[in-house]
Amino acid sequence: MREAPPPCRVSLERQTPASSARAKQPVRIARFSIDGNVAFGAVEGDQPDQLVLDIIKGIPFADFELSGTKVPLSKVRLLPPVLPNKVVAFGRNYAEHARELGNEVPDAPFAFFKPSTSVIGPGDAIQYPSFSEELHHEAELAVVIGRMCREVPRERVKDVIFGYTCANDVTARDVQRREKQWARPRASTPPARWAPGSRPTWTRPTSPFS
Repeated sequence: MREAPPPCRVSLERQTPASSARAKQPVRIARFSIDGNVAFGAVEGDQPDQLVLDIIKGIPFADFELSGTKVPLSKVRLLPPVLPNKVVAFGRNYAEHARELGNEVPDAPFAFFKPSTSVIGPGDAIQYPSFSEELHHEAELAVVIGRMCREVPRERVKDVIFGYTCANDVTARDVQRREKQWARPRASTPPARWAPGSRPTWTRPTSPFS
């Protein structure tokens, strides 16, 4: 690690100079472990092999302070960007994919839950369940909800979205065909892999946790 200037306070939408005006840019955030410690960091840089993390004081679910202590992204182990208490997922919301699997397209997508134990980090091994011989992967957009909410009106959706990341949703497809409910084929431990801190970006509500 190298020491940097004194801590500074950061808004979820970081302000940076752009010409004579100041433009908003998304803040990319990663959750990681190093030397046995778990922390969050703001990702700096554009080239994949030159990214560094400015370690965040505490947790980044509101405005936060950067410690000024920086560490190369290549020196840490990236973890799932958050530890959700549950994952709310929707199925058959892509008409082409539903038809590909021989399913009718419903009037509304099916909602189902995945437990927190199904979430692993980027690069972690996906355990092939012993009860399946047909494991499928699906690239998904994961939306991180930043506050308690219920029946949010469309015009206020952005108020509760903390950020976005990528997810690999893994399904035991043969078991899903046999069983009417989706708990076992879609929520076994741990088949849902979240991408790198996921190119970690939270913004409100721009991309990456990305």
